[in-house]
Amino acid sequence: MKKWLAFFIFLLSAQTAFACLCIGEITQSFQKYEVELTKALKAQQKSLKKLQMNVEDTTSKLDEQNKLLSVENRIFKDEILKQQKLVFELTKKINLR
Repeated sequence: MKKWLAFFIFLLSAQTAFACLCIGEITQSFQKYEVELTKALKAQQKSLKKLQMNVEDTTSKLDEQNKLLSVENRIFKDEILKQQKLVFELTKKINLR
């Protein structure tokens, strides 16, 4: 029984000693992973900022185009109304003859 207890204590102490030896490698591995992950996230953040600037630029250009198209539509509408009025007046003159 004492042999088993001594063997069990030996296994526990060996396991603890092994864990203590690996802790440096585990910590270094996590730090290396953290650095790589940080680099990747910074690259993604940079890309997202660039994309955001492009989206804002495109949005402002589209707003300008929409304003110009709105003005152009009003001009077309006015021209159509003038032509309709002219057609009405000409039709009225023809009917009076």
